[in-house]
Amino acid sequence: MPTYTNLFTESLVPLPRERLAKLAQLSKALASLTSLMPRILGSSASSLLAIAARRMGRELAREKHETLSQALAELSRASAWRVELLSYGGSEATLVVRECPVRQVCFFEGMSVGGALCATCRGLLEGYIHSALGVATVVATLGAGPNACVCRVRPRFGGEQLRVGEVRGVSEGWKQGLESYVDKVEGCLSRLIELTYQVLEKGVGRQAIVALSFSARRFGAMRSLLYERCSDLECVARALAREVELPVRARGSSIEIEGCPIKRLGLDGVCRSLTAFIEGFASELLGKSVRVSSFRRGDPACVIDLEVGS
Repeated sequence: MPTYTNLFTESLVPLPRERLAKLAQLSKALASLTSLMPRILGSSASSLLAIAARRMGRELAREKHETLSQALAELSRASAWRVELLSYGGSEATLVVRECPVRQVCFFEGMSVGGALCATCRGLLEGYIHSALGVATVVATLGAGPNACVCRVRPRFGGEQLRVGEVRGVSEGWKQGLESYVDKVEGCLSRLIELTYQVLEKGVGRQAIVALSFSARRFGAMRSLLYERCSDLECVARALAREVELPVRARGSSIEIEGCPIKRLGLDGVCRSLTAFIEGFASELLGKSVRVSSFRRGDPACVIDLEVGS
């Protein structure tokens, strides 16, 4: 599956670079938040991500539906996910997730498909189906691939039944303009970042900030391996500009980043995780310890002051 950049720049109606940069930044922010959560939080990482996604699923369920087929068709029209009902037997239904912004993040950021981050898709479906049909369900991933994932959904409690309706795909009716689709991807990723941070802060406490910063720093160091080593901050700024697809400049011991969409979320913890990403990224490229001494959100640029070890 192509990355967002390839997907939209090679389309018949390519997007402006500003839109591509925003997608890349949201993708980077979500990956920075979640890349090492399983190592830090263990098995609870998937549960916390699923809780955040269930809330988002409930928000997307604006109407009640009679059947699962109708509900999935509405989800596919209203969001960046495209989910089809493949088959139904007994008390279980099999779904195909064809379009998924979370899967794109996994490919875009080098994360494993089917890992902890994919718990968000399962949680989203559980929350959406519960609100749209009034039936609590359990969603399990049967297979994850580059172009689609297959999930099984069944009632959580005995005695409940899924009202399935007609088993057919939504591909023919799923037609969205490019701008409309990108708007939905941006909205879904932004909301998922907000909810994930809120759930982590509530479930883990303020120490979640420390854990997220550690995760983001390690993730930044990993991403830096895609670039050649640097001897100064000018070189680091050029590499960072390629990585985040935004204008980045080095001024003395500071780095300025223009147009970062993350600051609009107003979540200090998310901003701190991104500065930790830059610490790890710059430290690995320079072969020296780099620490962010201060961070200022401005318009149009955010200014990050760095202390570079000897």
